[in-house]
Amino acid sequence: MNSLQEKLETIYPCRKKQIEDLYNLFGYEDEPLVDAVYVYGSSSTGKTSIVKSLLRGLNLKCAFINLVECYTSKILFESILNQLSGHKIDVIKAQPYARCDNMMEFITYLKKCAEAVDLSRSVIVLDKAERLRDMDSNLLPAFLRLTELAQLSISVILISEIVFDNYCYRNEIVTPIKIHFSQYTKEEILEILSLNLDTARDMIASSYGSELGITEGFYLDYLNVFLSVFHRACRDVSELRYMAKLNFVKYCEPVARKKCELEDSMTLWRHIAPILKSSLEVLYMRISPVDHSSPNPLSFTAKESLPAIPRTSLLRQIHTGRRILGQLQSSQGRQTTLHEISRQKN
Repeated sequence: MNSLQEKLETIYPCRKKQIEDLYNLFGYEDEPLVDAVYVYGSSSTGKTSIVKSLLRGLNLKCAFINLVECYTSKILFESILNQLSGHKIDVIKAQPYARCDNMMEFITYLKKCAEAVDLSRSVIVLDKAERLRDMDSNLLPAFLRLTELAQLSISVILISEIVFDNYCYRNEIVTPIKIHFSQYTKEEILEILSLNLDTARDMIASSYGSELGITEGFYLDYLNVFLSVFHRACRDVSELRYMAKLNFVKYCEPVARKKCELEDSMTLWRHIAPILKSSLEVLYMRISPVDHSSPNPLSFTAKESLPAIPRTSLLRQIHTGRRILGQLQSSQGRQTTLHEISRQKN
């Protein structure tokens, strides 16, 4: 196995097959690049990170484009040319490498760029490729055949969260090579989160002044408890990693205060269960959950909220209001102020 593959598999666990497939397509210099590759899967499954790390590790000339930022064809074409040509935009003049308004102009300038810069074995990466459906209808078919149209050894990688069949086109288009990044299973998420053991120990040491003798088994027990609450609600590894770190400090609080031992799993569960449920309410918000076990200084009871109004006083106010309303209705269009009504009443 190549050293780059081993490195990537260490950084991105549970993605051995996808890394191997991508390396087989782009990792051999004596083989021509494929025309197009379609990488798809749910969010937070490592698609973009693995593609970027692999291409940079192979030292291939690349243009990484996020279609959320490049939301028009003009911005898309100019961004690709700027990156492939190495053109640096002047902040004052803001002149791109070339101004392109359509696909024909883009291909023309791409050929001119190839005369000045070696574009052999270059790769264009289009992240959030599902945005192409909202742009010009000729973009996707042209990018899938860019090698043929430009007569250059340029490959296109499209990264998306939807399957390729969701791109509806009347004419048949070239079908790219597809690589699927499946959703992580609970066991795979547990394996990924367990890699943060050293970071968790550092957080405990900074919070309580000691690592408390945290072992790998203790941390795995915590992750199992954590995922039993969060796994159904969230599959985003980045968010799960953040919430696991945030709640682990609170999970260890009884141990730090000498209320229980590391092996007392039931006490730790009773302590962390309401906190984990509160954390579900602030999922993706990146704020600390409210501890419902402690009283809120801003809260007040119903008895403290408003002073009690005597029933006789309340009835008197209602009767007065009805009488004033009747006088207003009987005025037959005459504008009578409240001051006049009260004076008539007196």
